[in-house]
Amino acid sequence: MMGSVTLPKVTFQPYVEELLEKSYLNEKAISQVGDEVCKQRWNSLLTALSYPPAYTVLRVNTLHHSKEDTKQQLSQALYQQFSVKQRLPAEVSDHPCLDDTLIITSGSLPGTNEVPVSPCSKQVIVDQQCGLAVLRGADIFAPGVLAALPDMVKGDKVSVYVDVNGSCRRGLTKPFEGEKVFLGNGDVVLGRRELFVTTCVPRGVAVRMTEPICDCPSLNGVLTDRLFLQNLPSIVVGHVVSPAVGSRVLDMCAAPGGKTTHLATLMKDQGVVIALDKSTNKIRKVEENAKRLGLSCIHAYSYDSTKACSRDMKMLMHDADVNAPPYPPGTFDCVLLDAPCSGLGQRPQISNQLQLSELKSYPAYQRC
Repeated sequence: MMGSVTLPKVTFQPYVEELLEKSYLNEKAISQVGDEVCKQRWNSLLTALSYPPAYTVLRVNTLHHSKEDTKQQLSQALYQQFSVKQRLPAEVSDHPCLDDTLIITSGSLPGTNEVPVSPCSKQVIVDQQCGLAVLRGADIFAPGVLAALPDMVKGDKVSVYVDVNGSCRRGLTKPFEGEKVFLGNGDVVLGRRELFVTTCVPRGVAVRMTEPICDCPSLNGVLTDRLFLQNLPSIVVGHVVSPAVGSRVLDMCAAPGGKTTHLATLMKDQGVVIALDKSTNKIRKVEENAKRLGLSCIHAYSYDSTKACSRDMKMLMHDADVNAPPYPPGTFDCVLLDAPCSGLGQRPQISNQLQLSELKSYPAYQRC
């Protein structure tokens, strides 16, 4: 048996890490706690960014479902899910302040398992996107598998590793010698032949995780009309705005629609919520989420929010859709702007490929 699994600290592009470190180890911080303490905290932060959260936050669709009934159904779903993994089920609790929010407490995180997970002889290598999803409780889907040994067949127990640097060649038949991180063990659902030899594009679950190194719940397909997976600060924002029933509200950077649908729910689906985003594909996601949650007051448009306000009467004349942008000043009772950001800390990461130019672009964009 190996000891408890630990994850490496996140890595960045050199210039990005240099800028982040310089910002964190600023003169004011050093003057207050000292250089050594600041460096220790910086290294602890880099390690923490690799780990999944200890809590999973869910917003209940209270327009159509009660929180108590949803909580009971979620607890039952998690009990069944964790029974397969022979783990104690994650605990579901009410948020102490937010009446539409449930908290799932993970059973254990890497390095805290009472029963350490031991790697087995057969290995499967997955890409980083898939690996990070596994840390959040997902099984392994076929597109994420990079490599497996030739004799891997359905029913085998395998150890799952994530390729840290993106150096594993898809379809590799030899043991992967590059940098990798152990994520746990699972049972093979699709053998190597189904994954790499067949002429059809493989789909579905390839490896079902039975011994993950952390106990984050898998919420894919769980009570999708009742629950919305959302970060706690994003839920708080909706309650701070607290739009009245019948309000006219603008969400300037709406995708994927978490805050948009929350505002509409708080308004009891009465009034108008305008959702804007530059990307047409992202706007489709907003519309899909609104439909899934049974909300009809949301009107979503692909549009540059920085140009959404206009005094030009010619631009303001709409032939068909009276809700379409742009809008004259004073159109809305509430305006919500959650400007784009780097997203660091929202989900576990092992190797971050953020470019320096992109990182520097966020502050200027947020101020415009």
